[in-house]
Amino acid sequence: TIDDAVACTDDSCDEVNDVIVNTPNDANCDNGQFCDGAETCHQTLDCQSGTAPTIDDAVACTDDSCDEVNDVIVNTPNNANCDNGLFCDGAETCHPTLDCQTGAAVCTATCEHCDESGGTCELCILDLDFNGVMGTGDFALFASCFDGCYLPTDACAASNFDGDAGICVGTGDFSGFVGCFGLTCGACANCSGPPPGSVAGRSFSTDAAAAISLVTVRVPTAEDTLAVLPPSQASFRINQPFFVEVWATQSGTWTTDGLAAVYVDLSFDGQALAAEYVVPGASMSTFADGVIQSGSGLVSQLGGCANLDSPDLGANGNWVRVATLAVRTMTSGSVTLTTAPSDPIHGVAVVNEMGNLDAARIDFGATVVNIVSKPRPGDGTRQIRGTE
Repeated sequence: TIDDAVACTDDSCDEVNDVIVNTPNDANCDNGQFCDGAETCHQTLDCQSGTAPTIDDAVACTDDSCDEVNDVIVNTPNNANCDNGLFCDGAETCHPTLDCQTGAAVCTATCEHCDESGGTCELCILDLDFNGVMGTGDFALFASCFDGCYLPTDACAASNFDGDAGICVGTGDFSGFVGCFGLTCGACANCSGPPPGSVAGRSFSTDAAAAISLVTVRVPTAEDTLAVLPPSQASFRINQPFFVEVWATQSGTWTTDGLAAVYVDLSFDGQALAAEYVVPGASMSTFADGVIQSGSGLVSQLGGCANLDSPDLGANGNWVRVATLAVRTMTSGSVTLTTAPSDPIHGVAVVNEMGNLDAARIDFGATVVNIVSKPRPGDGTRQIRGTE
């Protein structure tokens, strides 16, 4: 018999040599599949499974597979295998032999900032003149727009840094200048935002707060910044001039950033007191204001913005004088002077925080003065001949 019971051998009788021939034939074992390797015929063990071809090209980012249809190994670059999940450093790519390649930064325009959390490119919004630094050129443009509300198409809309819906340019927008004036775009950590003219609100620190205090004196306080408030005098004679000083401090938990702007409305009995004139605080004389409503007992928009080189006014528990109002007494009695929020453009703002403080974060101070027809014993007054 010529059959050796090995299915893959070709069995025959060799008449010439008078022998039985059982020749292994790999073709008898071929299953027609490329990806599981080439089957072979063993002389005695019959068909043997092939060794699958190596598909790993040692490039981590390629998707390695075996193409059964075309009988080839496929190593396909897959950029997703290189993605680090970050937006700002650009899209990583997969190179077929060099593996993952870093992406290119996506926000590269002049003074452009990348917002990783939002996945967007933002401009350095204080750089209005696009020269790479927050300086007088930017402030000049901003100053021409201060104290107004604008249409989205108006050039002044670019100064609406805090993104209020009314596109109004006021103290909430000014605060960034005090903290970043003179800095380059990269050094100004808090001045990035949406493209100029867009309306998008900005979050406000939960640590920021302020306190307002009124001090009444016969002679204005010599200093504009103090660690402790000056004493307040409570009694004045009829037809006597005196001064109401408005002082403020940044009273939040994080108090190292000073006050960028303080404006309040000051109210009192217009029959008892007559407002005569306003003197801005020397340290807060930028955009100083104070509108005396004659006879009504109201001085609106009383205050000013910090000088650009003074980012720590009212910080660390200190007080800064915002403005001084000169008044004259007219009738005797007790008079209460109170402070209250001014209009949306004129508010209280903290350095490096875009937007005005909510009224709930401000302790609006008040004081009471007594107007008498003659000096009270021990009230601290001193007669000066020819002046009283």
